[in-house]
Amino acid sequence: IIQDDITASNLTTNSFEVVAFFENGLGNLIDPIARHKAIGEMIRLTIPGGRILLGLRSLGEKSADHLMPASMAPIFLGLYHTFSKSEIRDVVQNFSNVEVEDCIDGDERPAGGRQIFFILRKLK
Repeated sequence: IIQDDITASNLTTNSFEVVAFFENGLGNLIDPIARHKAIGEMIRLTIPGGRILLGLRSLGEKSADHLMPASMAPIFLGLYHTFSKSEIRDVVQNFSNVEVEDCIDGDERPAGGRQIFFILRKLK
């Protein structure tokens, strides 16, 4: 197991064939600049031709920040971000060395919304 900062990784460039970031991990980064840095780091860590897999929570075509309720308790754990497909496509367009290969709709989530999965391909 490697512990690292996805917004400023110490890992070597072009280290992995596949970089996966699931369970709305990207949504825990509330600052849009931090999300942009994280995607940039995932691209940097992926070898040319490699894939980046993102599992994100979506409430449709509107991106938003939300309070995250603790399961079965009357407290809030913090904020999280839900993504629209267009938001991810727009962020990816800021990078010249990656493209969206596919976007797959997942199942409905018990708390609302659905999981969406993006497959990005790092260009050579």
